[in-house]
Amino acid sequence: MNSKYLYLLLPLYWLACRPAVPPGIDMTSKTLRYQTPDCQPERDPCLMVDLVFPVFTGDDSLAVQQAASEIYDLYFDVLGQQGNQAAPDENGLMQAVATMAKTFDDYRHDYPDDHTGWQVNIEANELYRNDTLLTVAVNSFWFFGGAHGNYEVHYYNINRQSGSLLSPEGLVSDLQALRKQAEEIFRQKYLPDGTNDWEKAGFSFNGNTFQLPQNMAFAGDSIILHYNQYEIAPYAAGDFHFSVPIGRD
Repeated sequence: MNSKYLYLLLPLYWLACRPAVPPGIDMTSKTLRYQTPDCQPERDPCLMVDLVFPVFTGDDSLAVQQAASEIYDLYFDVLGQQGNQAAPDENGLMQAVATMAKTFDDYRHDYPDDHTGWQVNIEANELYRNDTLLTVAVNSFWFFGGAHGNYEVHYYNINRQSGSLLSPEGLVSDLQALRKQAEEIFRQKYLPDGTNDWEKAGFSFNGNTFQLPQNMAFAGDSIILHYNQYEIAPYAAGDFHFSVPIGRD
């Protein structure tokens, strides 16, 4: 293995090699759907909600609750329930959807001439797991009127024993080395003309210097990097997604 790629493996390799690792949390998925009663989306302004949400299980109830809290906060935020104190479980999501439904009905009553429907789609998927790590991707789309909807991807690298999120430093031992390698790949994929000025190329990196994204996921043989819309470029540019290989010769 080329040593310049080893830095990506060190933290998780150390975790995976610990002896007698106890069983950690597991994840399955459930679906919750809601549509305004007696509403035909092709002709009527409707509220449509489609949630695929994670269900965590394990012997350590605190770890299960911690993992759920980390991810369900995103669901509550998209559903317009920022700071929601509901339990991070199916009942909590049902309460949040019911609150959004009432908000939508109230809005339709107050503004009957607005024929815009609302839509929320959130889906959680397991990307990777080993004895100590569970990586979850959550794709979310929402539209509450305006010129366009919004789409985001969020990654959660969860310690299976504690339920807590791993920091970027918990995924890699040398973030600067990762940043350098990621910049090389990003330039090859998105800057084929070889320009060195990010601003002139339409990107808004802080200080006009390449930065790692807010979202990073460990996927076994690679680190996945994802920049959401607006993070480094205008909405029209979309999002940016690529992987940094691990252990490449």
